[in-house]
Amino acid sequence: MRTQITFDNCCQDLLRPGATGATRALQAWRRNALYREVVPFVENFSHRFLYELGPESVRDVIMRSRHALGDVESVEQLAVIEDFHTPFALQHLFHWYVEANESLPTWTEFRDWIVLGMPHRIGITSLEARSDQIRARKSAEAGHVQLVGG
Repeated sequence: MRTQITFDNCCQDLLRPGATGATRALQAWRRNALYREVVPFVENFSHRFLYELGPESVRDVIMRSRHALGDVESVEQLAVIEDFHTPFALQHLFHWYVEANESLPTWTEFRDWIVLGMPHRIGITSLEARSDQIRARKSAEAGHVQLVGG
């Protein structure tokens, strides 16, 4: 039988009597509209496969992986990467991948899973579109005018 750890298990460990700050933080997170899709995902998520992984699984991924940035120099940094934002923490996405695929991904496998399918199931826009939204907001906050489509 697989070990299973759920959100409720974590709450039992973290929200002991007297943990009022943690309880308030949890309640605020649940009410925050930014996380309306995140909350049910996290609260219904459970780990099973994660606890079957051993050091050999990590070594295998290291051997199959290239560096996530390849040979990118700092002058080549892309705003689409720098400005990436999602209400889903990357660790939520990573743990989702691990459980859904019962494997540890290389960076390329994880990136492809994010870019080619998973985001559309949970309402995350493409990285490029999201980056454009963030740049437009920053520009507006700075008092700059940005032409649509230009």
